[in-house]
Amino acid sequence: LNAGNRFYGRDLAEFLSSGLSASDWDTSFVDEDWGWLVLGKSTDARFFEIAIYNLAEDGTPGQNGTNEWGLWSKGFERRKWLGLFNRSYEVEFPLDVLERLRDVLTAKGIAVEPWITPE
Repeated sequence: LNAGNRFYGRDLAEFLSSGLSASDWDTSFVDEDWGWLVLGKSTDARFFEIAIYNLAEDGTPGQNGTNEWGLWSKGFERRKWLGLFNRSYEVEFPLDVLERLRDVLTAKGIAVEPWITPE
């Protein structure tokens, strides 16, 4: 039971996590106060995050009450900093994960549209 999270996105997070785990990535998902977070990591020190939240709550004007979900994604890799410490660096979102994500969504008839924030 997810009493603290008023968003009903767990099924989407679970769906994405299981669909993306079919690739070479180890995936999981967690509950956040703003929605859900799908996490993935590879054996070569790369990892990604996909945030799932309702667009009615992101503060975009004119979106109140919408029944659409947004996915926000970032890619990272761990590298040595100063030759001693591991540090995470933001990198381009992994192309293989992006392609797999599109395949997983479109196979279920989910329209993938870029989200453009109004200026």
